[in-house]
Amino acid sequence: TAAETAYMGNDVNDAQCLKHVGLAIVVADAHDSVKPLAHAITTKPGGKGAVREVVDWYLEAKGLDPYRVHA
Repeated sequence: TAAETAYMGNDVNDAQCLKHVGLAIVVADAHDSVKPLAHAITTKPGGKGAVREVVDWYLEAKGLDPYRVHA
């Protein structure tokens, strides 16, 4: 469901999706109009490690070390 979905965006074209998901994430350099829609904002800009940052959040939330390869 939308409530169970995470969505990561950065610009005005992402606004509708960000409004309807359970976890709305935008990158540090996202357009100012979408930042208020976010539940979380990365510290890294788009294309400079933002996706990795979110993956690390997820792994850490699951109790996994993001810097260890998991089989």
